[in-house]
Amino acid sequence: MAKTGTESAAETTKQIVTLSTGMIGLTITFADKFQAGTNLLKVSWIAFGIALALSVWTLMAITGEDNRASLTTQVPNADRSSIRIPAFAMVVVFIVAIGFAIGAGFSRN
Repeated sequence: MAKTGTESAAETTKQIVTLSTGMIGLTITFADKFQAGTNLLKVSWIAFGIALALSVWTLMAITGEDNRASLTTQVPNADRSSIRIPAFAMVVVFIVAIGFAIGAGFSRN
């Protein structure tokens, strides 16, 4: 059985949540190893936190779309701007956060 667009969007969003929380936990665990890159690391934590907030927003928008579609007996539409905007922002912020975390790992004294 094929997944609807909203189911796929929800799964992708959940993956971003998992990866963001994992990166926060991993980098906090080894934060003492990032001697020169602590400021970049802090920025990455903030960006991962923003990505998590955008993930919640995206999941809430997906839930709203699924509810709207079930009330009108339509197929949920994952291409609605209420889903696309926070989802796009979530992915961009997540990529930026990864970049800052990598930058922290490569920074030297």
